[in-house]
Amino acid sequence: MRLPTYALAASLILAGANACAADISLVGVIRDRALLTVDGGEPTVYAVGNTIAPGYRLLAINSDGATIAEHGKPVTIAVGRYPAPNGANQTLVLHADAVGQFYTNGSINGMSARMLVDTGATTIAMPAADATRFGIDYRKGRPGTASTANGVSSVFVVHVERIRIGEVELRNLGAVVQESGLPIILLGSNFLDRFSMRRERQQMILTPK
Repeated sequence: MRLPTYALAASLILAGANACAADISLVGVIRDRALLTVDGGEPTVYAVGNTIAPGYRLLAINSDGATIAEHGKPVTIAVGRYPAPNGANQTLVLHADAVGQFYTNGSINGMSARMLVDTGATTIAMPAADATRFGIDYRKGRPGTASTANGVSSVFVVHVERIRIGEVELRNLGAVVQESGLPIILLGSNFLDRFSMRRERQQMILTPK
């Protein structure tokens, strides 16, 4: 398992959407306000009726999420999620950061997750703190070792009940949990192999097979 260099996060947009599509994530709800990020920027508080980005307006807020008008079409997002059109065959387009790394938002076992795409990792890898947050009792997993940029590390081999990016959800995937030395979740080949991938300049385009 290769441990990449970590840098600024890149945004995830939806192919097939409008040319000015924005990556909007719901960080949380504070009373009658929504805490949102746009294109990976700093979280900002918005009230109902506020314009979030060109073509995007906040329509409603509840305890579980928010409804946004996306170029006139209402879409609902939950905390830790971003708006996505209907259709499981949605293509995902990831934009590289300043050093060429690709990040994406998604969820693991229903909990929000920020992940770094790592085509050199054979499987999903995650820090122990994240595994615990996802409800994975990783110490009951099979002990093993993994080769990283920092040498050989001890890991626990586990299974992820479900992992979701956009409208694509896969179940019962293998993963390794590392107790130290891994600062972010790595999205490895056992997830990525379910997609056809192509690179176009600073974009990685993932199309479900």
